[in-house]
Amino acid sequence: MEKALIFLLLCVFLFATGCGDDEGPSCFTCQFEERRTGCNSTSYGSWEDGSSVIDFELKDGLSPESFCRQAYPSSDIECSAGCCVSFQFRNVRVGSCP
Repeated sequence: MEKALIFLLLCVFLFATGCGDDEGPSCFTCQFEERRTGCNSTSYGSWEDGSSVIDFELKDGLSPESFCRQAYPSSDIECSAGCCVSFQFRNVRVGSCP
């Protein structure tokens, strides 16, 4: 188990650093508005501002805009331990690092 964790951390490090690329990792934020349901509910709460910092270099021609749109689609659902929560995102945009 420890070897797998070390291997995973090494892979993440190599991906984040660009395998020795001198430019170093890039950074941007995905900013959005989101609302969610409660556990196994269909009623959404209020819209709230949200953001996440993305601090790695994107590969394969993926732009920050494309990344944010894929990471925060108009609707999504997450289920765990018999509880499903639905999410909605709007006004997804790219911002600079904090």
